[in-house]
Amino acid sequence: MKLTQSEENGRILVTISGKCTVEHAAALREALLAATSPGKPVTLDLAEVEDADITLLQLLLATAQTLEKRGTGLSRQGALSPAVGEAARISGFDQTPRLKTLFCRSGISPAPTGDRAHPPGCKPFFRRRGVGWLSES
Repeated sequence: MKLTQSEENGRILVTISGKCTVEHAAALREALLAATSPGKPVTLDLAEVEDADITLLQLLLATAQTLEKRGTGLSRQGALSPAVGEAARISGFDQTPRLKTLFCRSGISPAPTGDRAHPPGCKPFFRRRGVGWLSES
């Protein structure tokens, strides 16, 4: 796993590549903690993540919660890697309220209830267990 952190446009950009699995949890946790410490919004670039498991998703949720408490937020830049998208879909993290926007902008978000009008910036796609949403951008 490779992590880089920089600051641009008043946001902390964390680029993560390689394997983001339980073996890398401690390093990933430390990097995300360091990114949240300045109290600025954090943007993630997950396009080059090759392998992901629930550990990454749990750390993303914890990061989003920490930033929310500090009055800032977590967003994503670039494409979502297939590995992260699949891990989110299989685990159900793509339906977690604090993370679904993160996945929608780059790919996967749960289908809304009611009239099933798609979320802004997303178009429907069909999968084995119902409708999901793909980013139009």
